[in-house]
Amino acid sequence: MIAPEITDHALLRWMERVHGIDVDGWRELMRAEVEEALQAFDGRPDASAASFVLRDQRVVTLIRAGKRPPDDDAAVCVPRVA
Repeated sequence: MIAPEITDHALLRWMERVHGIDVDGWRELMRAEVEEALQAFDGRPDASAASFVLRDQRVVTLIRAGKRPPDDDAAVCVPRVA
């Protein structure tokens, strides 16, 4: 039998429920980082920093420093504050 693909959702729940990872705690830490980044955001992208990608007021992903932001007019890339 070929091993099935594992979705991000399944992986997250496995980490949380089997291994006791505090997902809510990590979510709050990320929320604090996003809020700090939004307060410092001047509307210009910064390719030298990892950036939160927001769409419709939701953080949908994080891109690494040096990576191109998505070609998506609805998305906003907010550089992470170091």
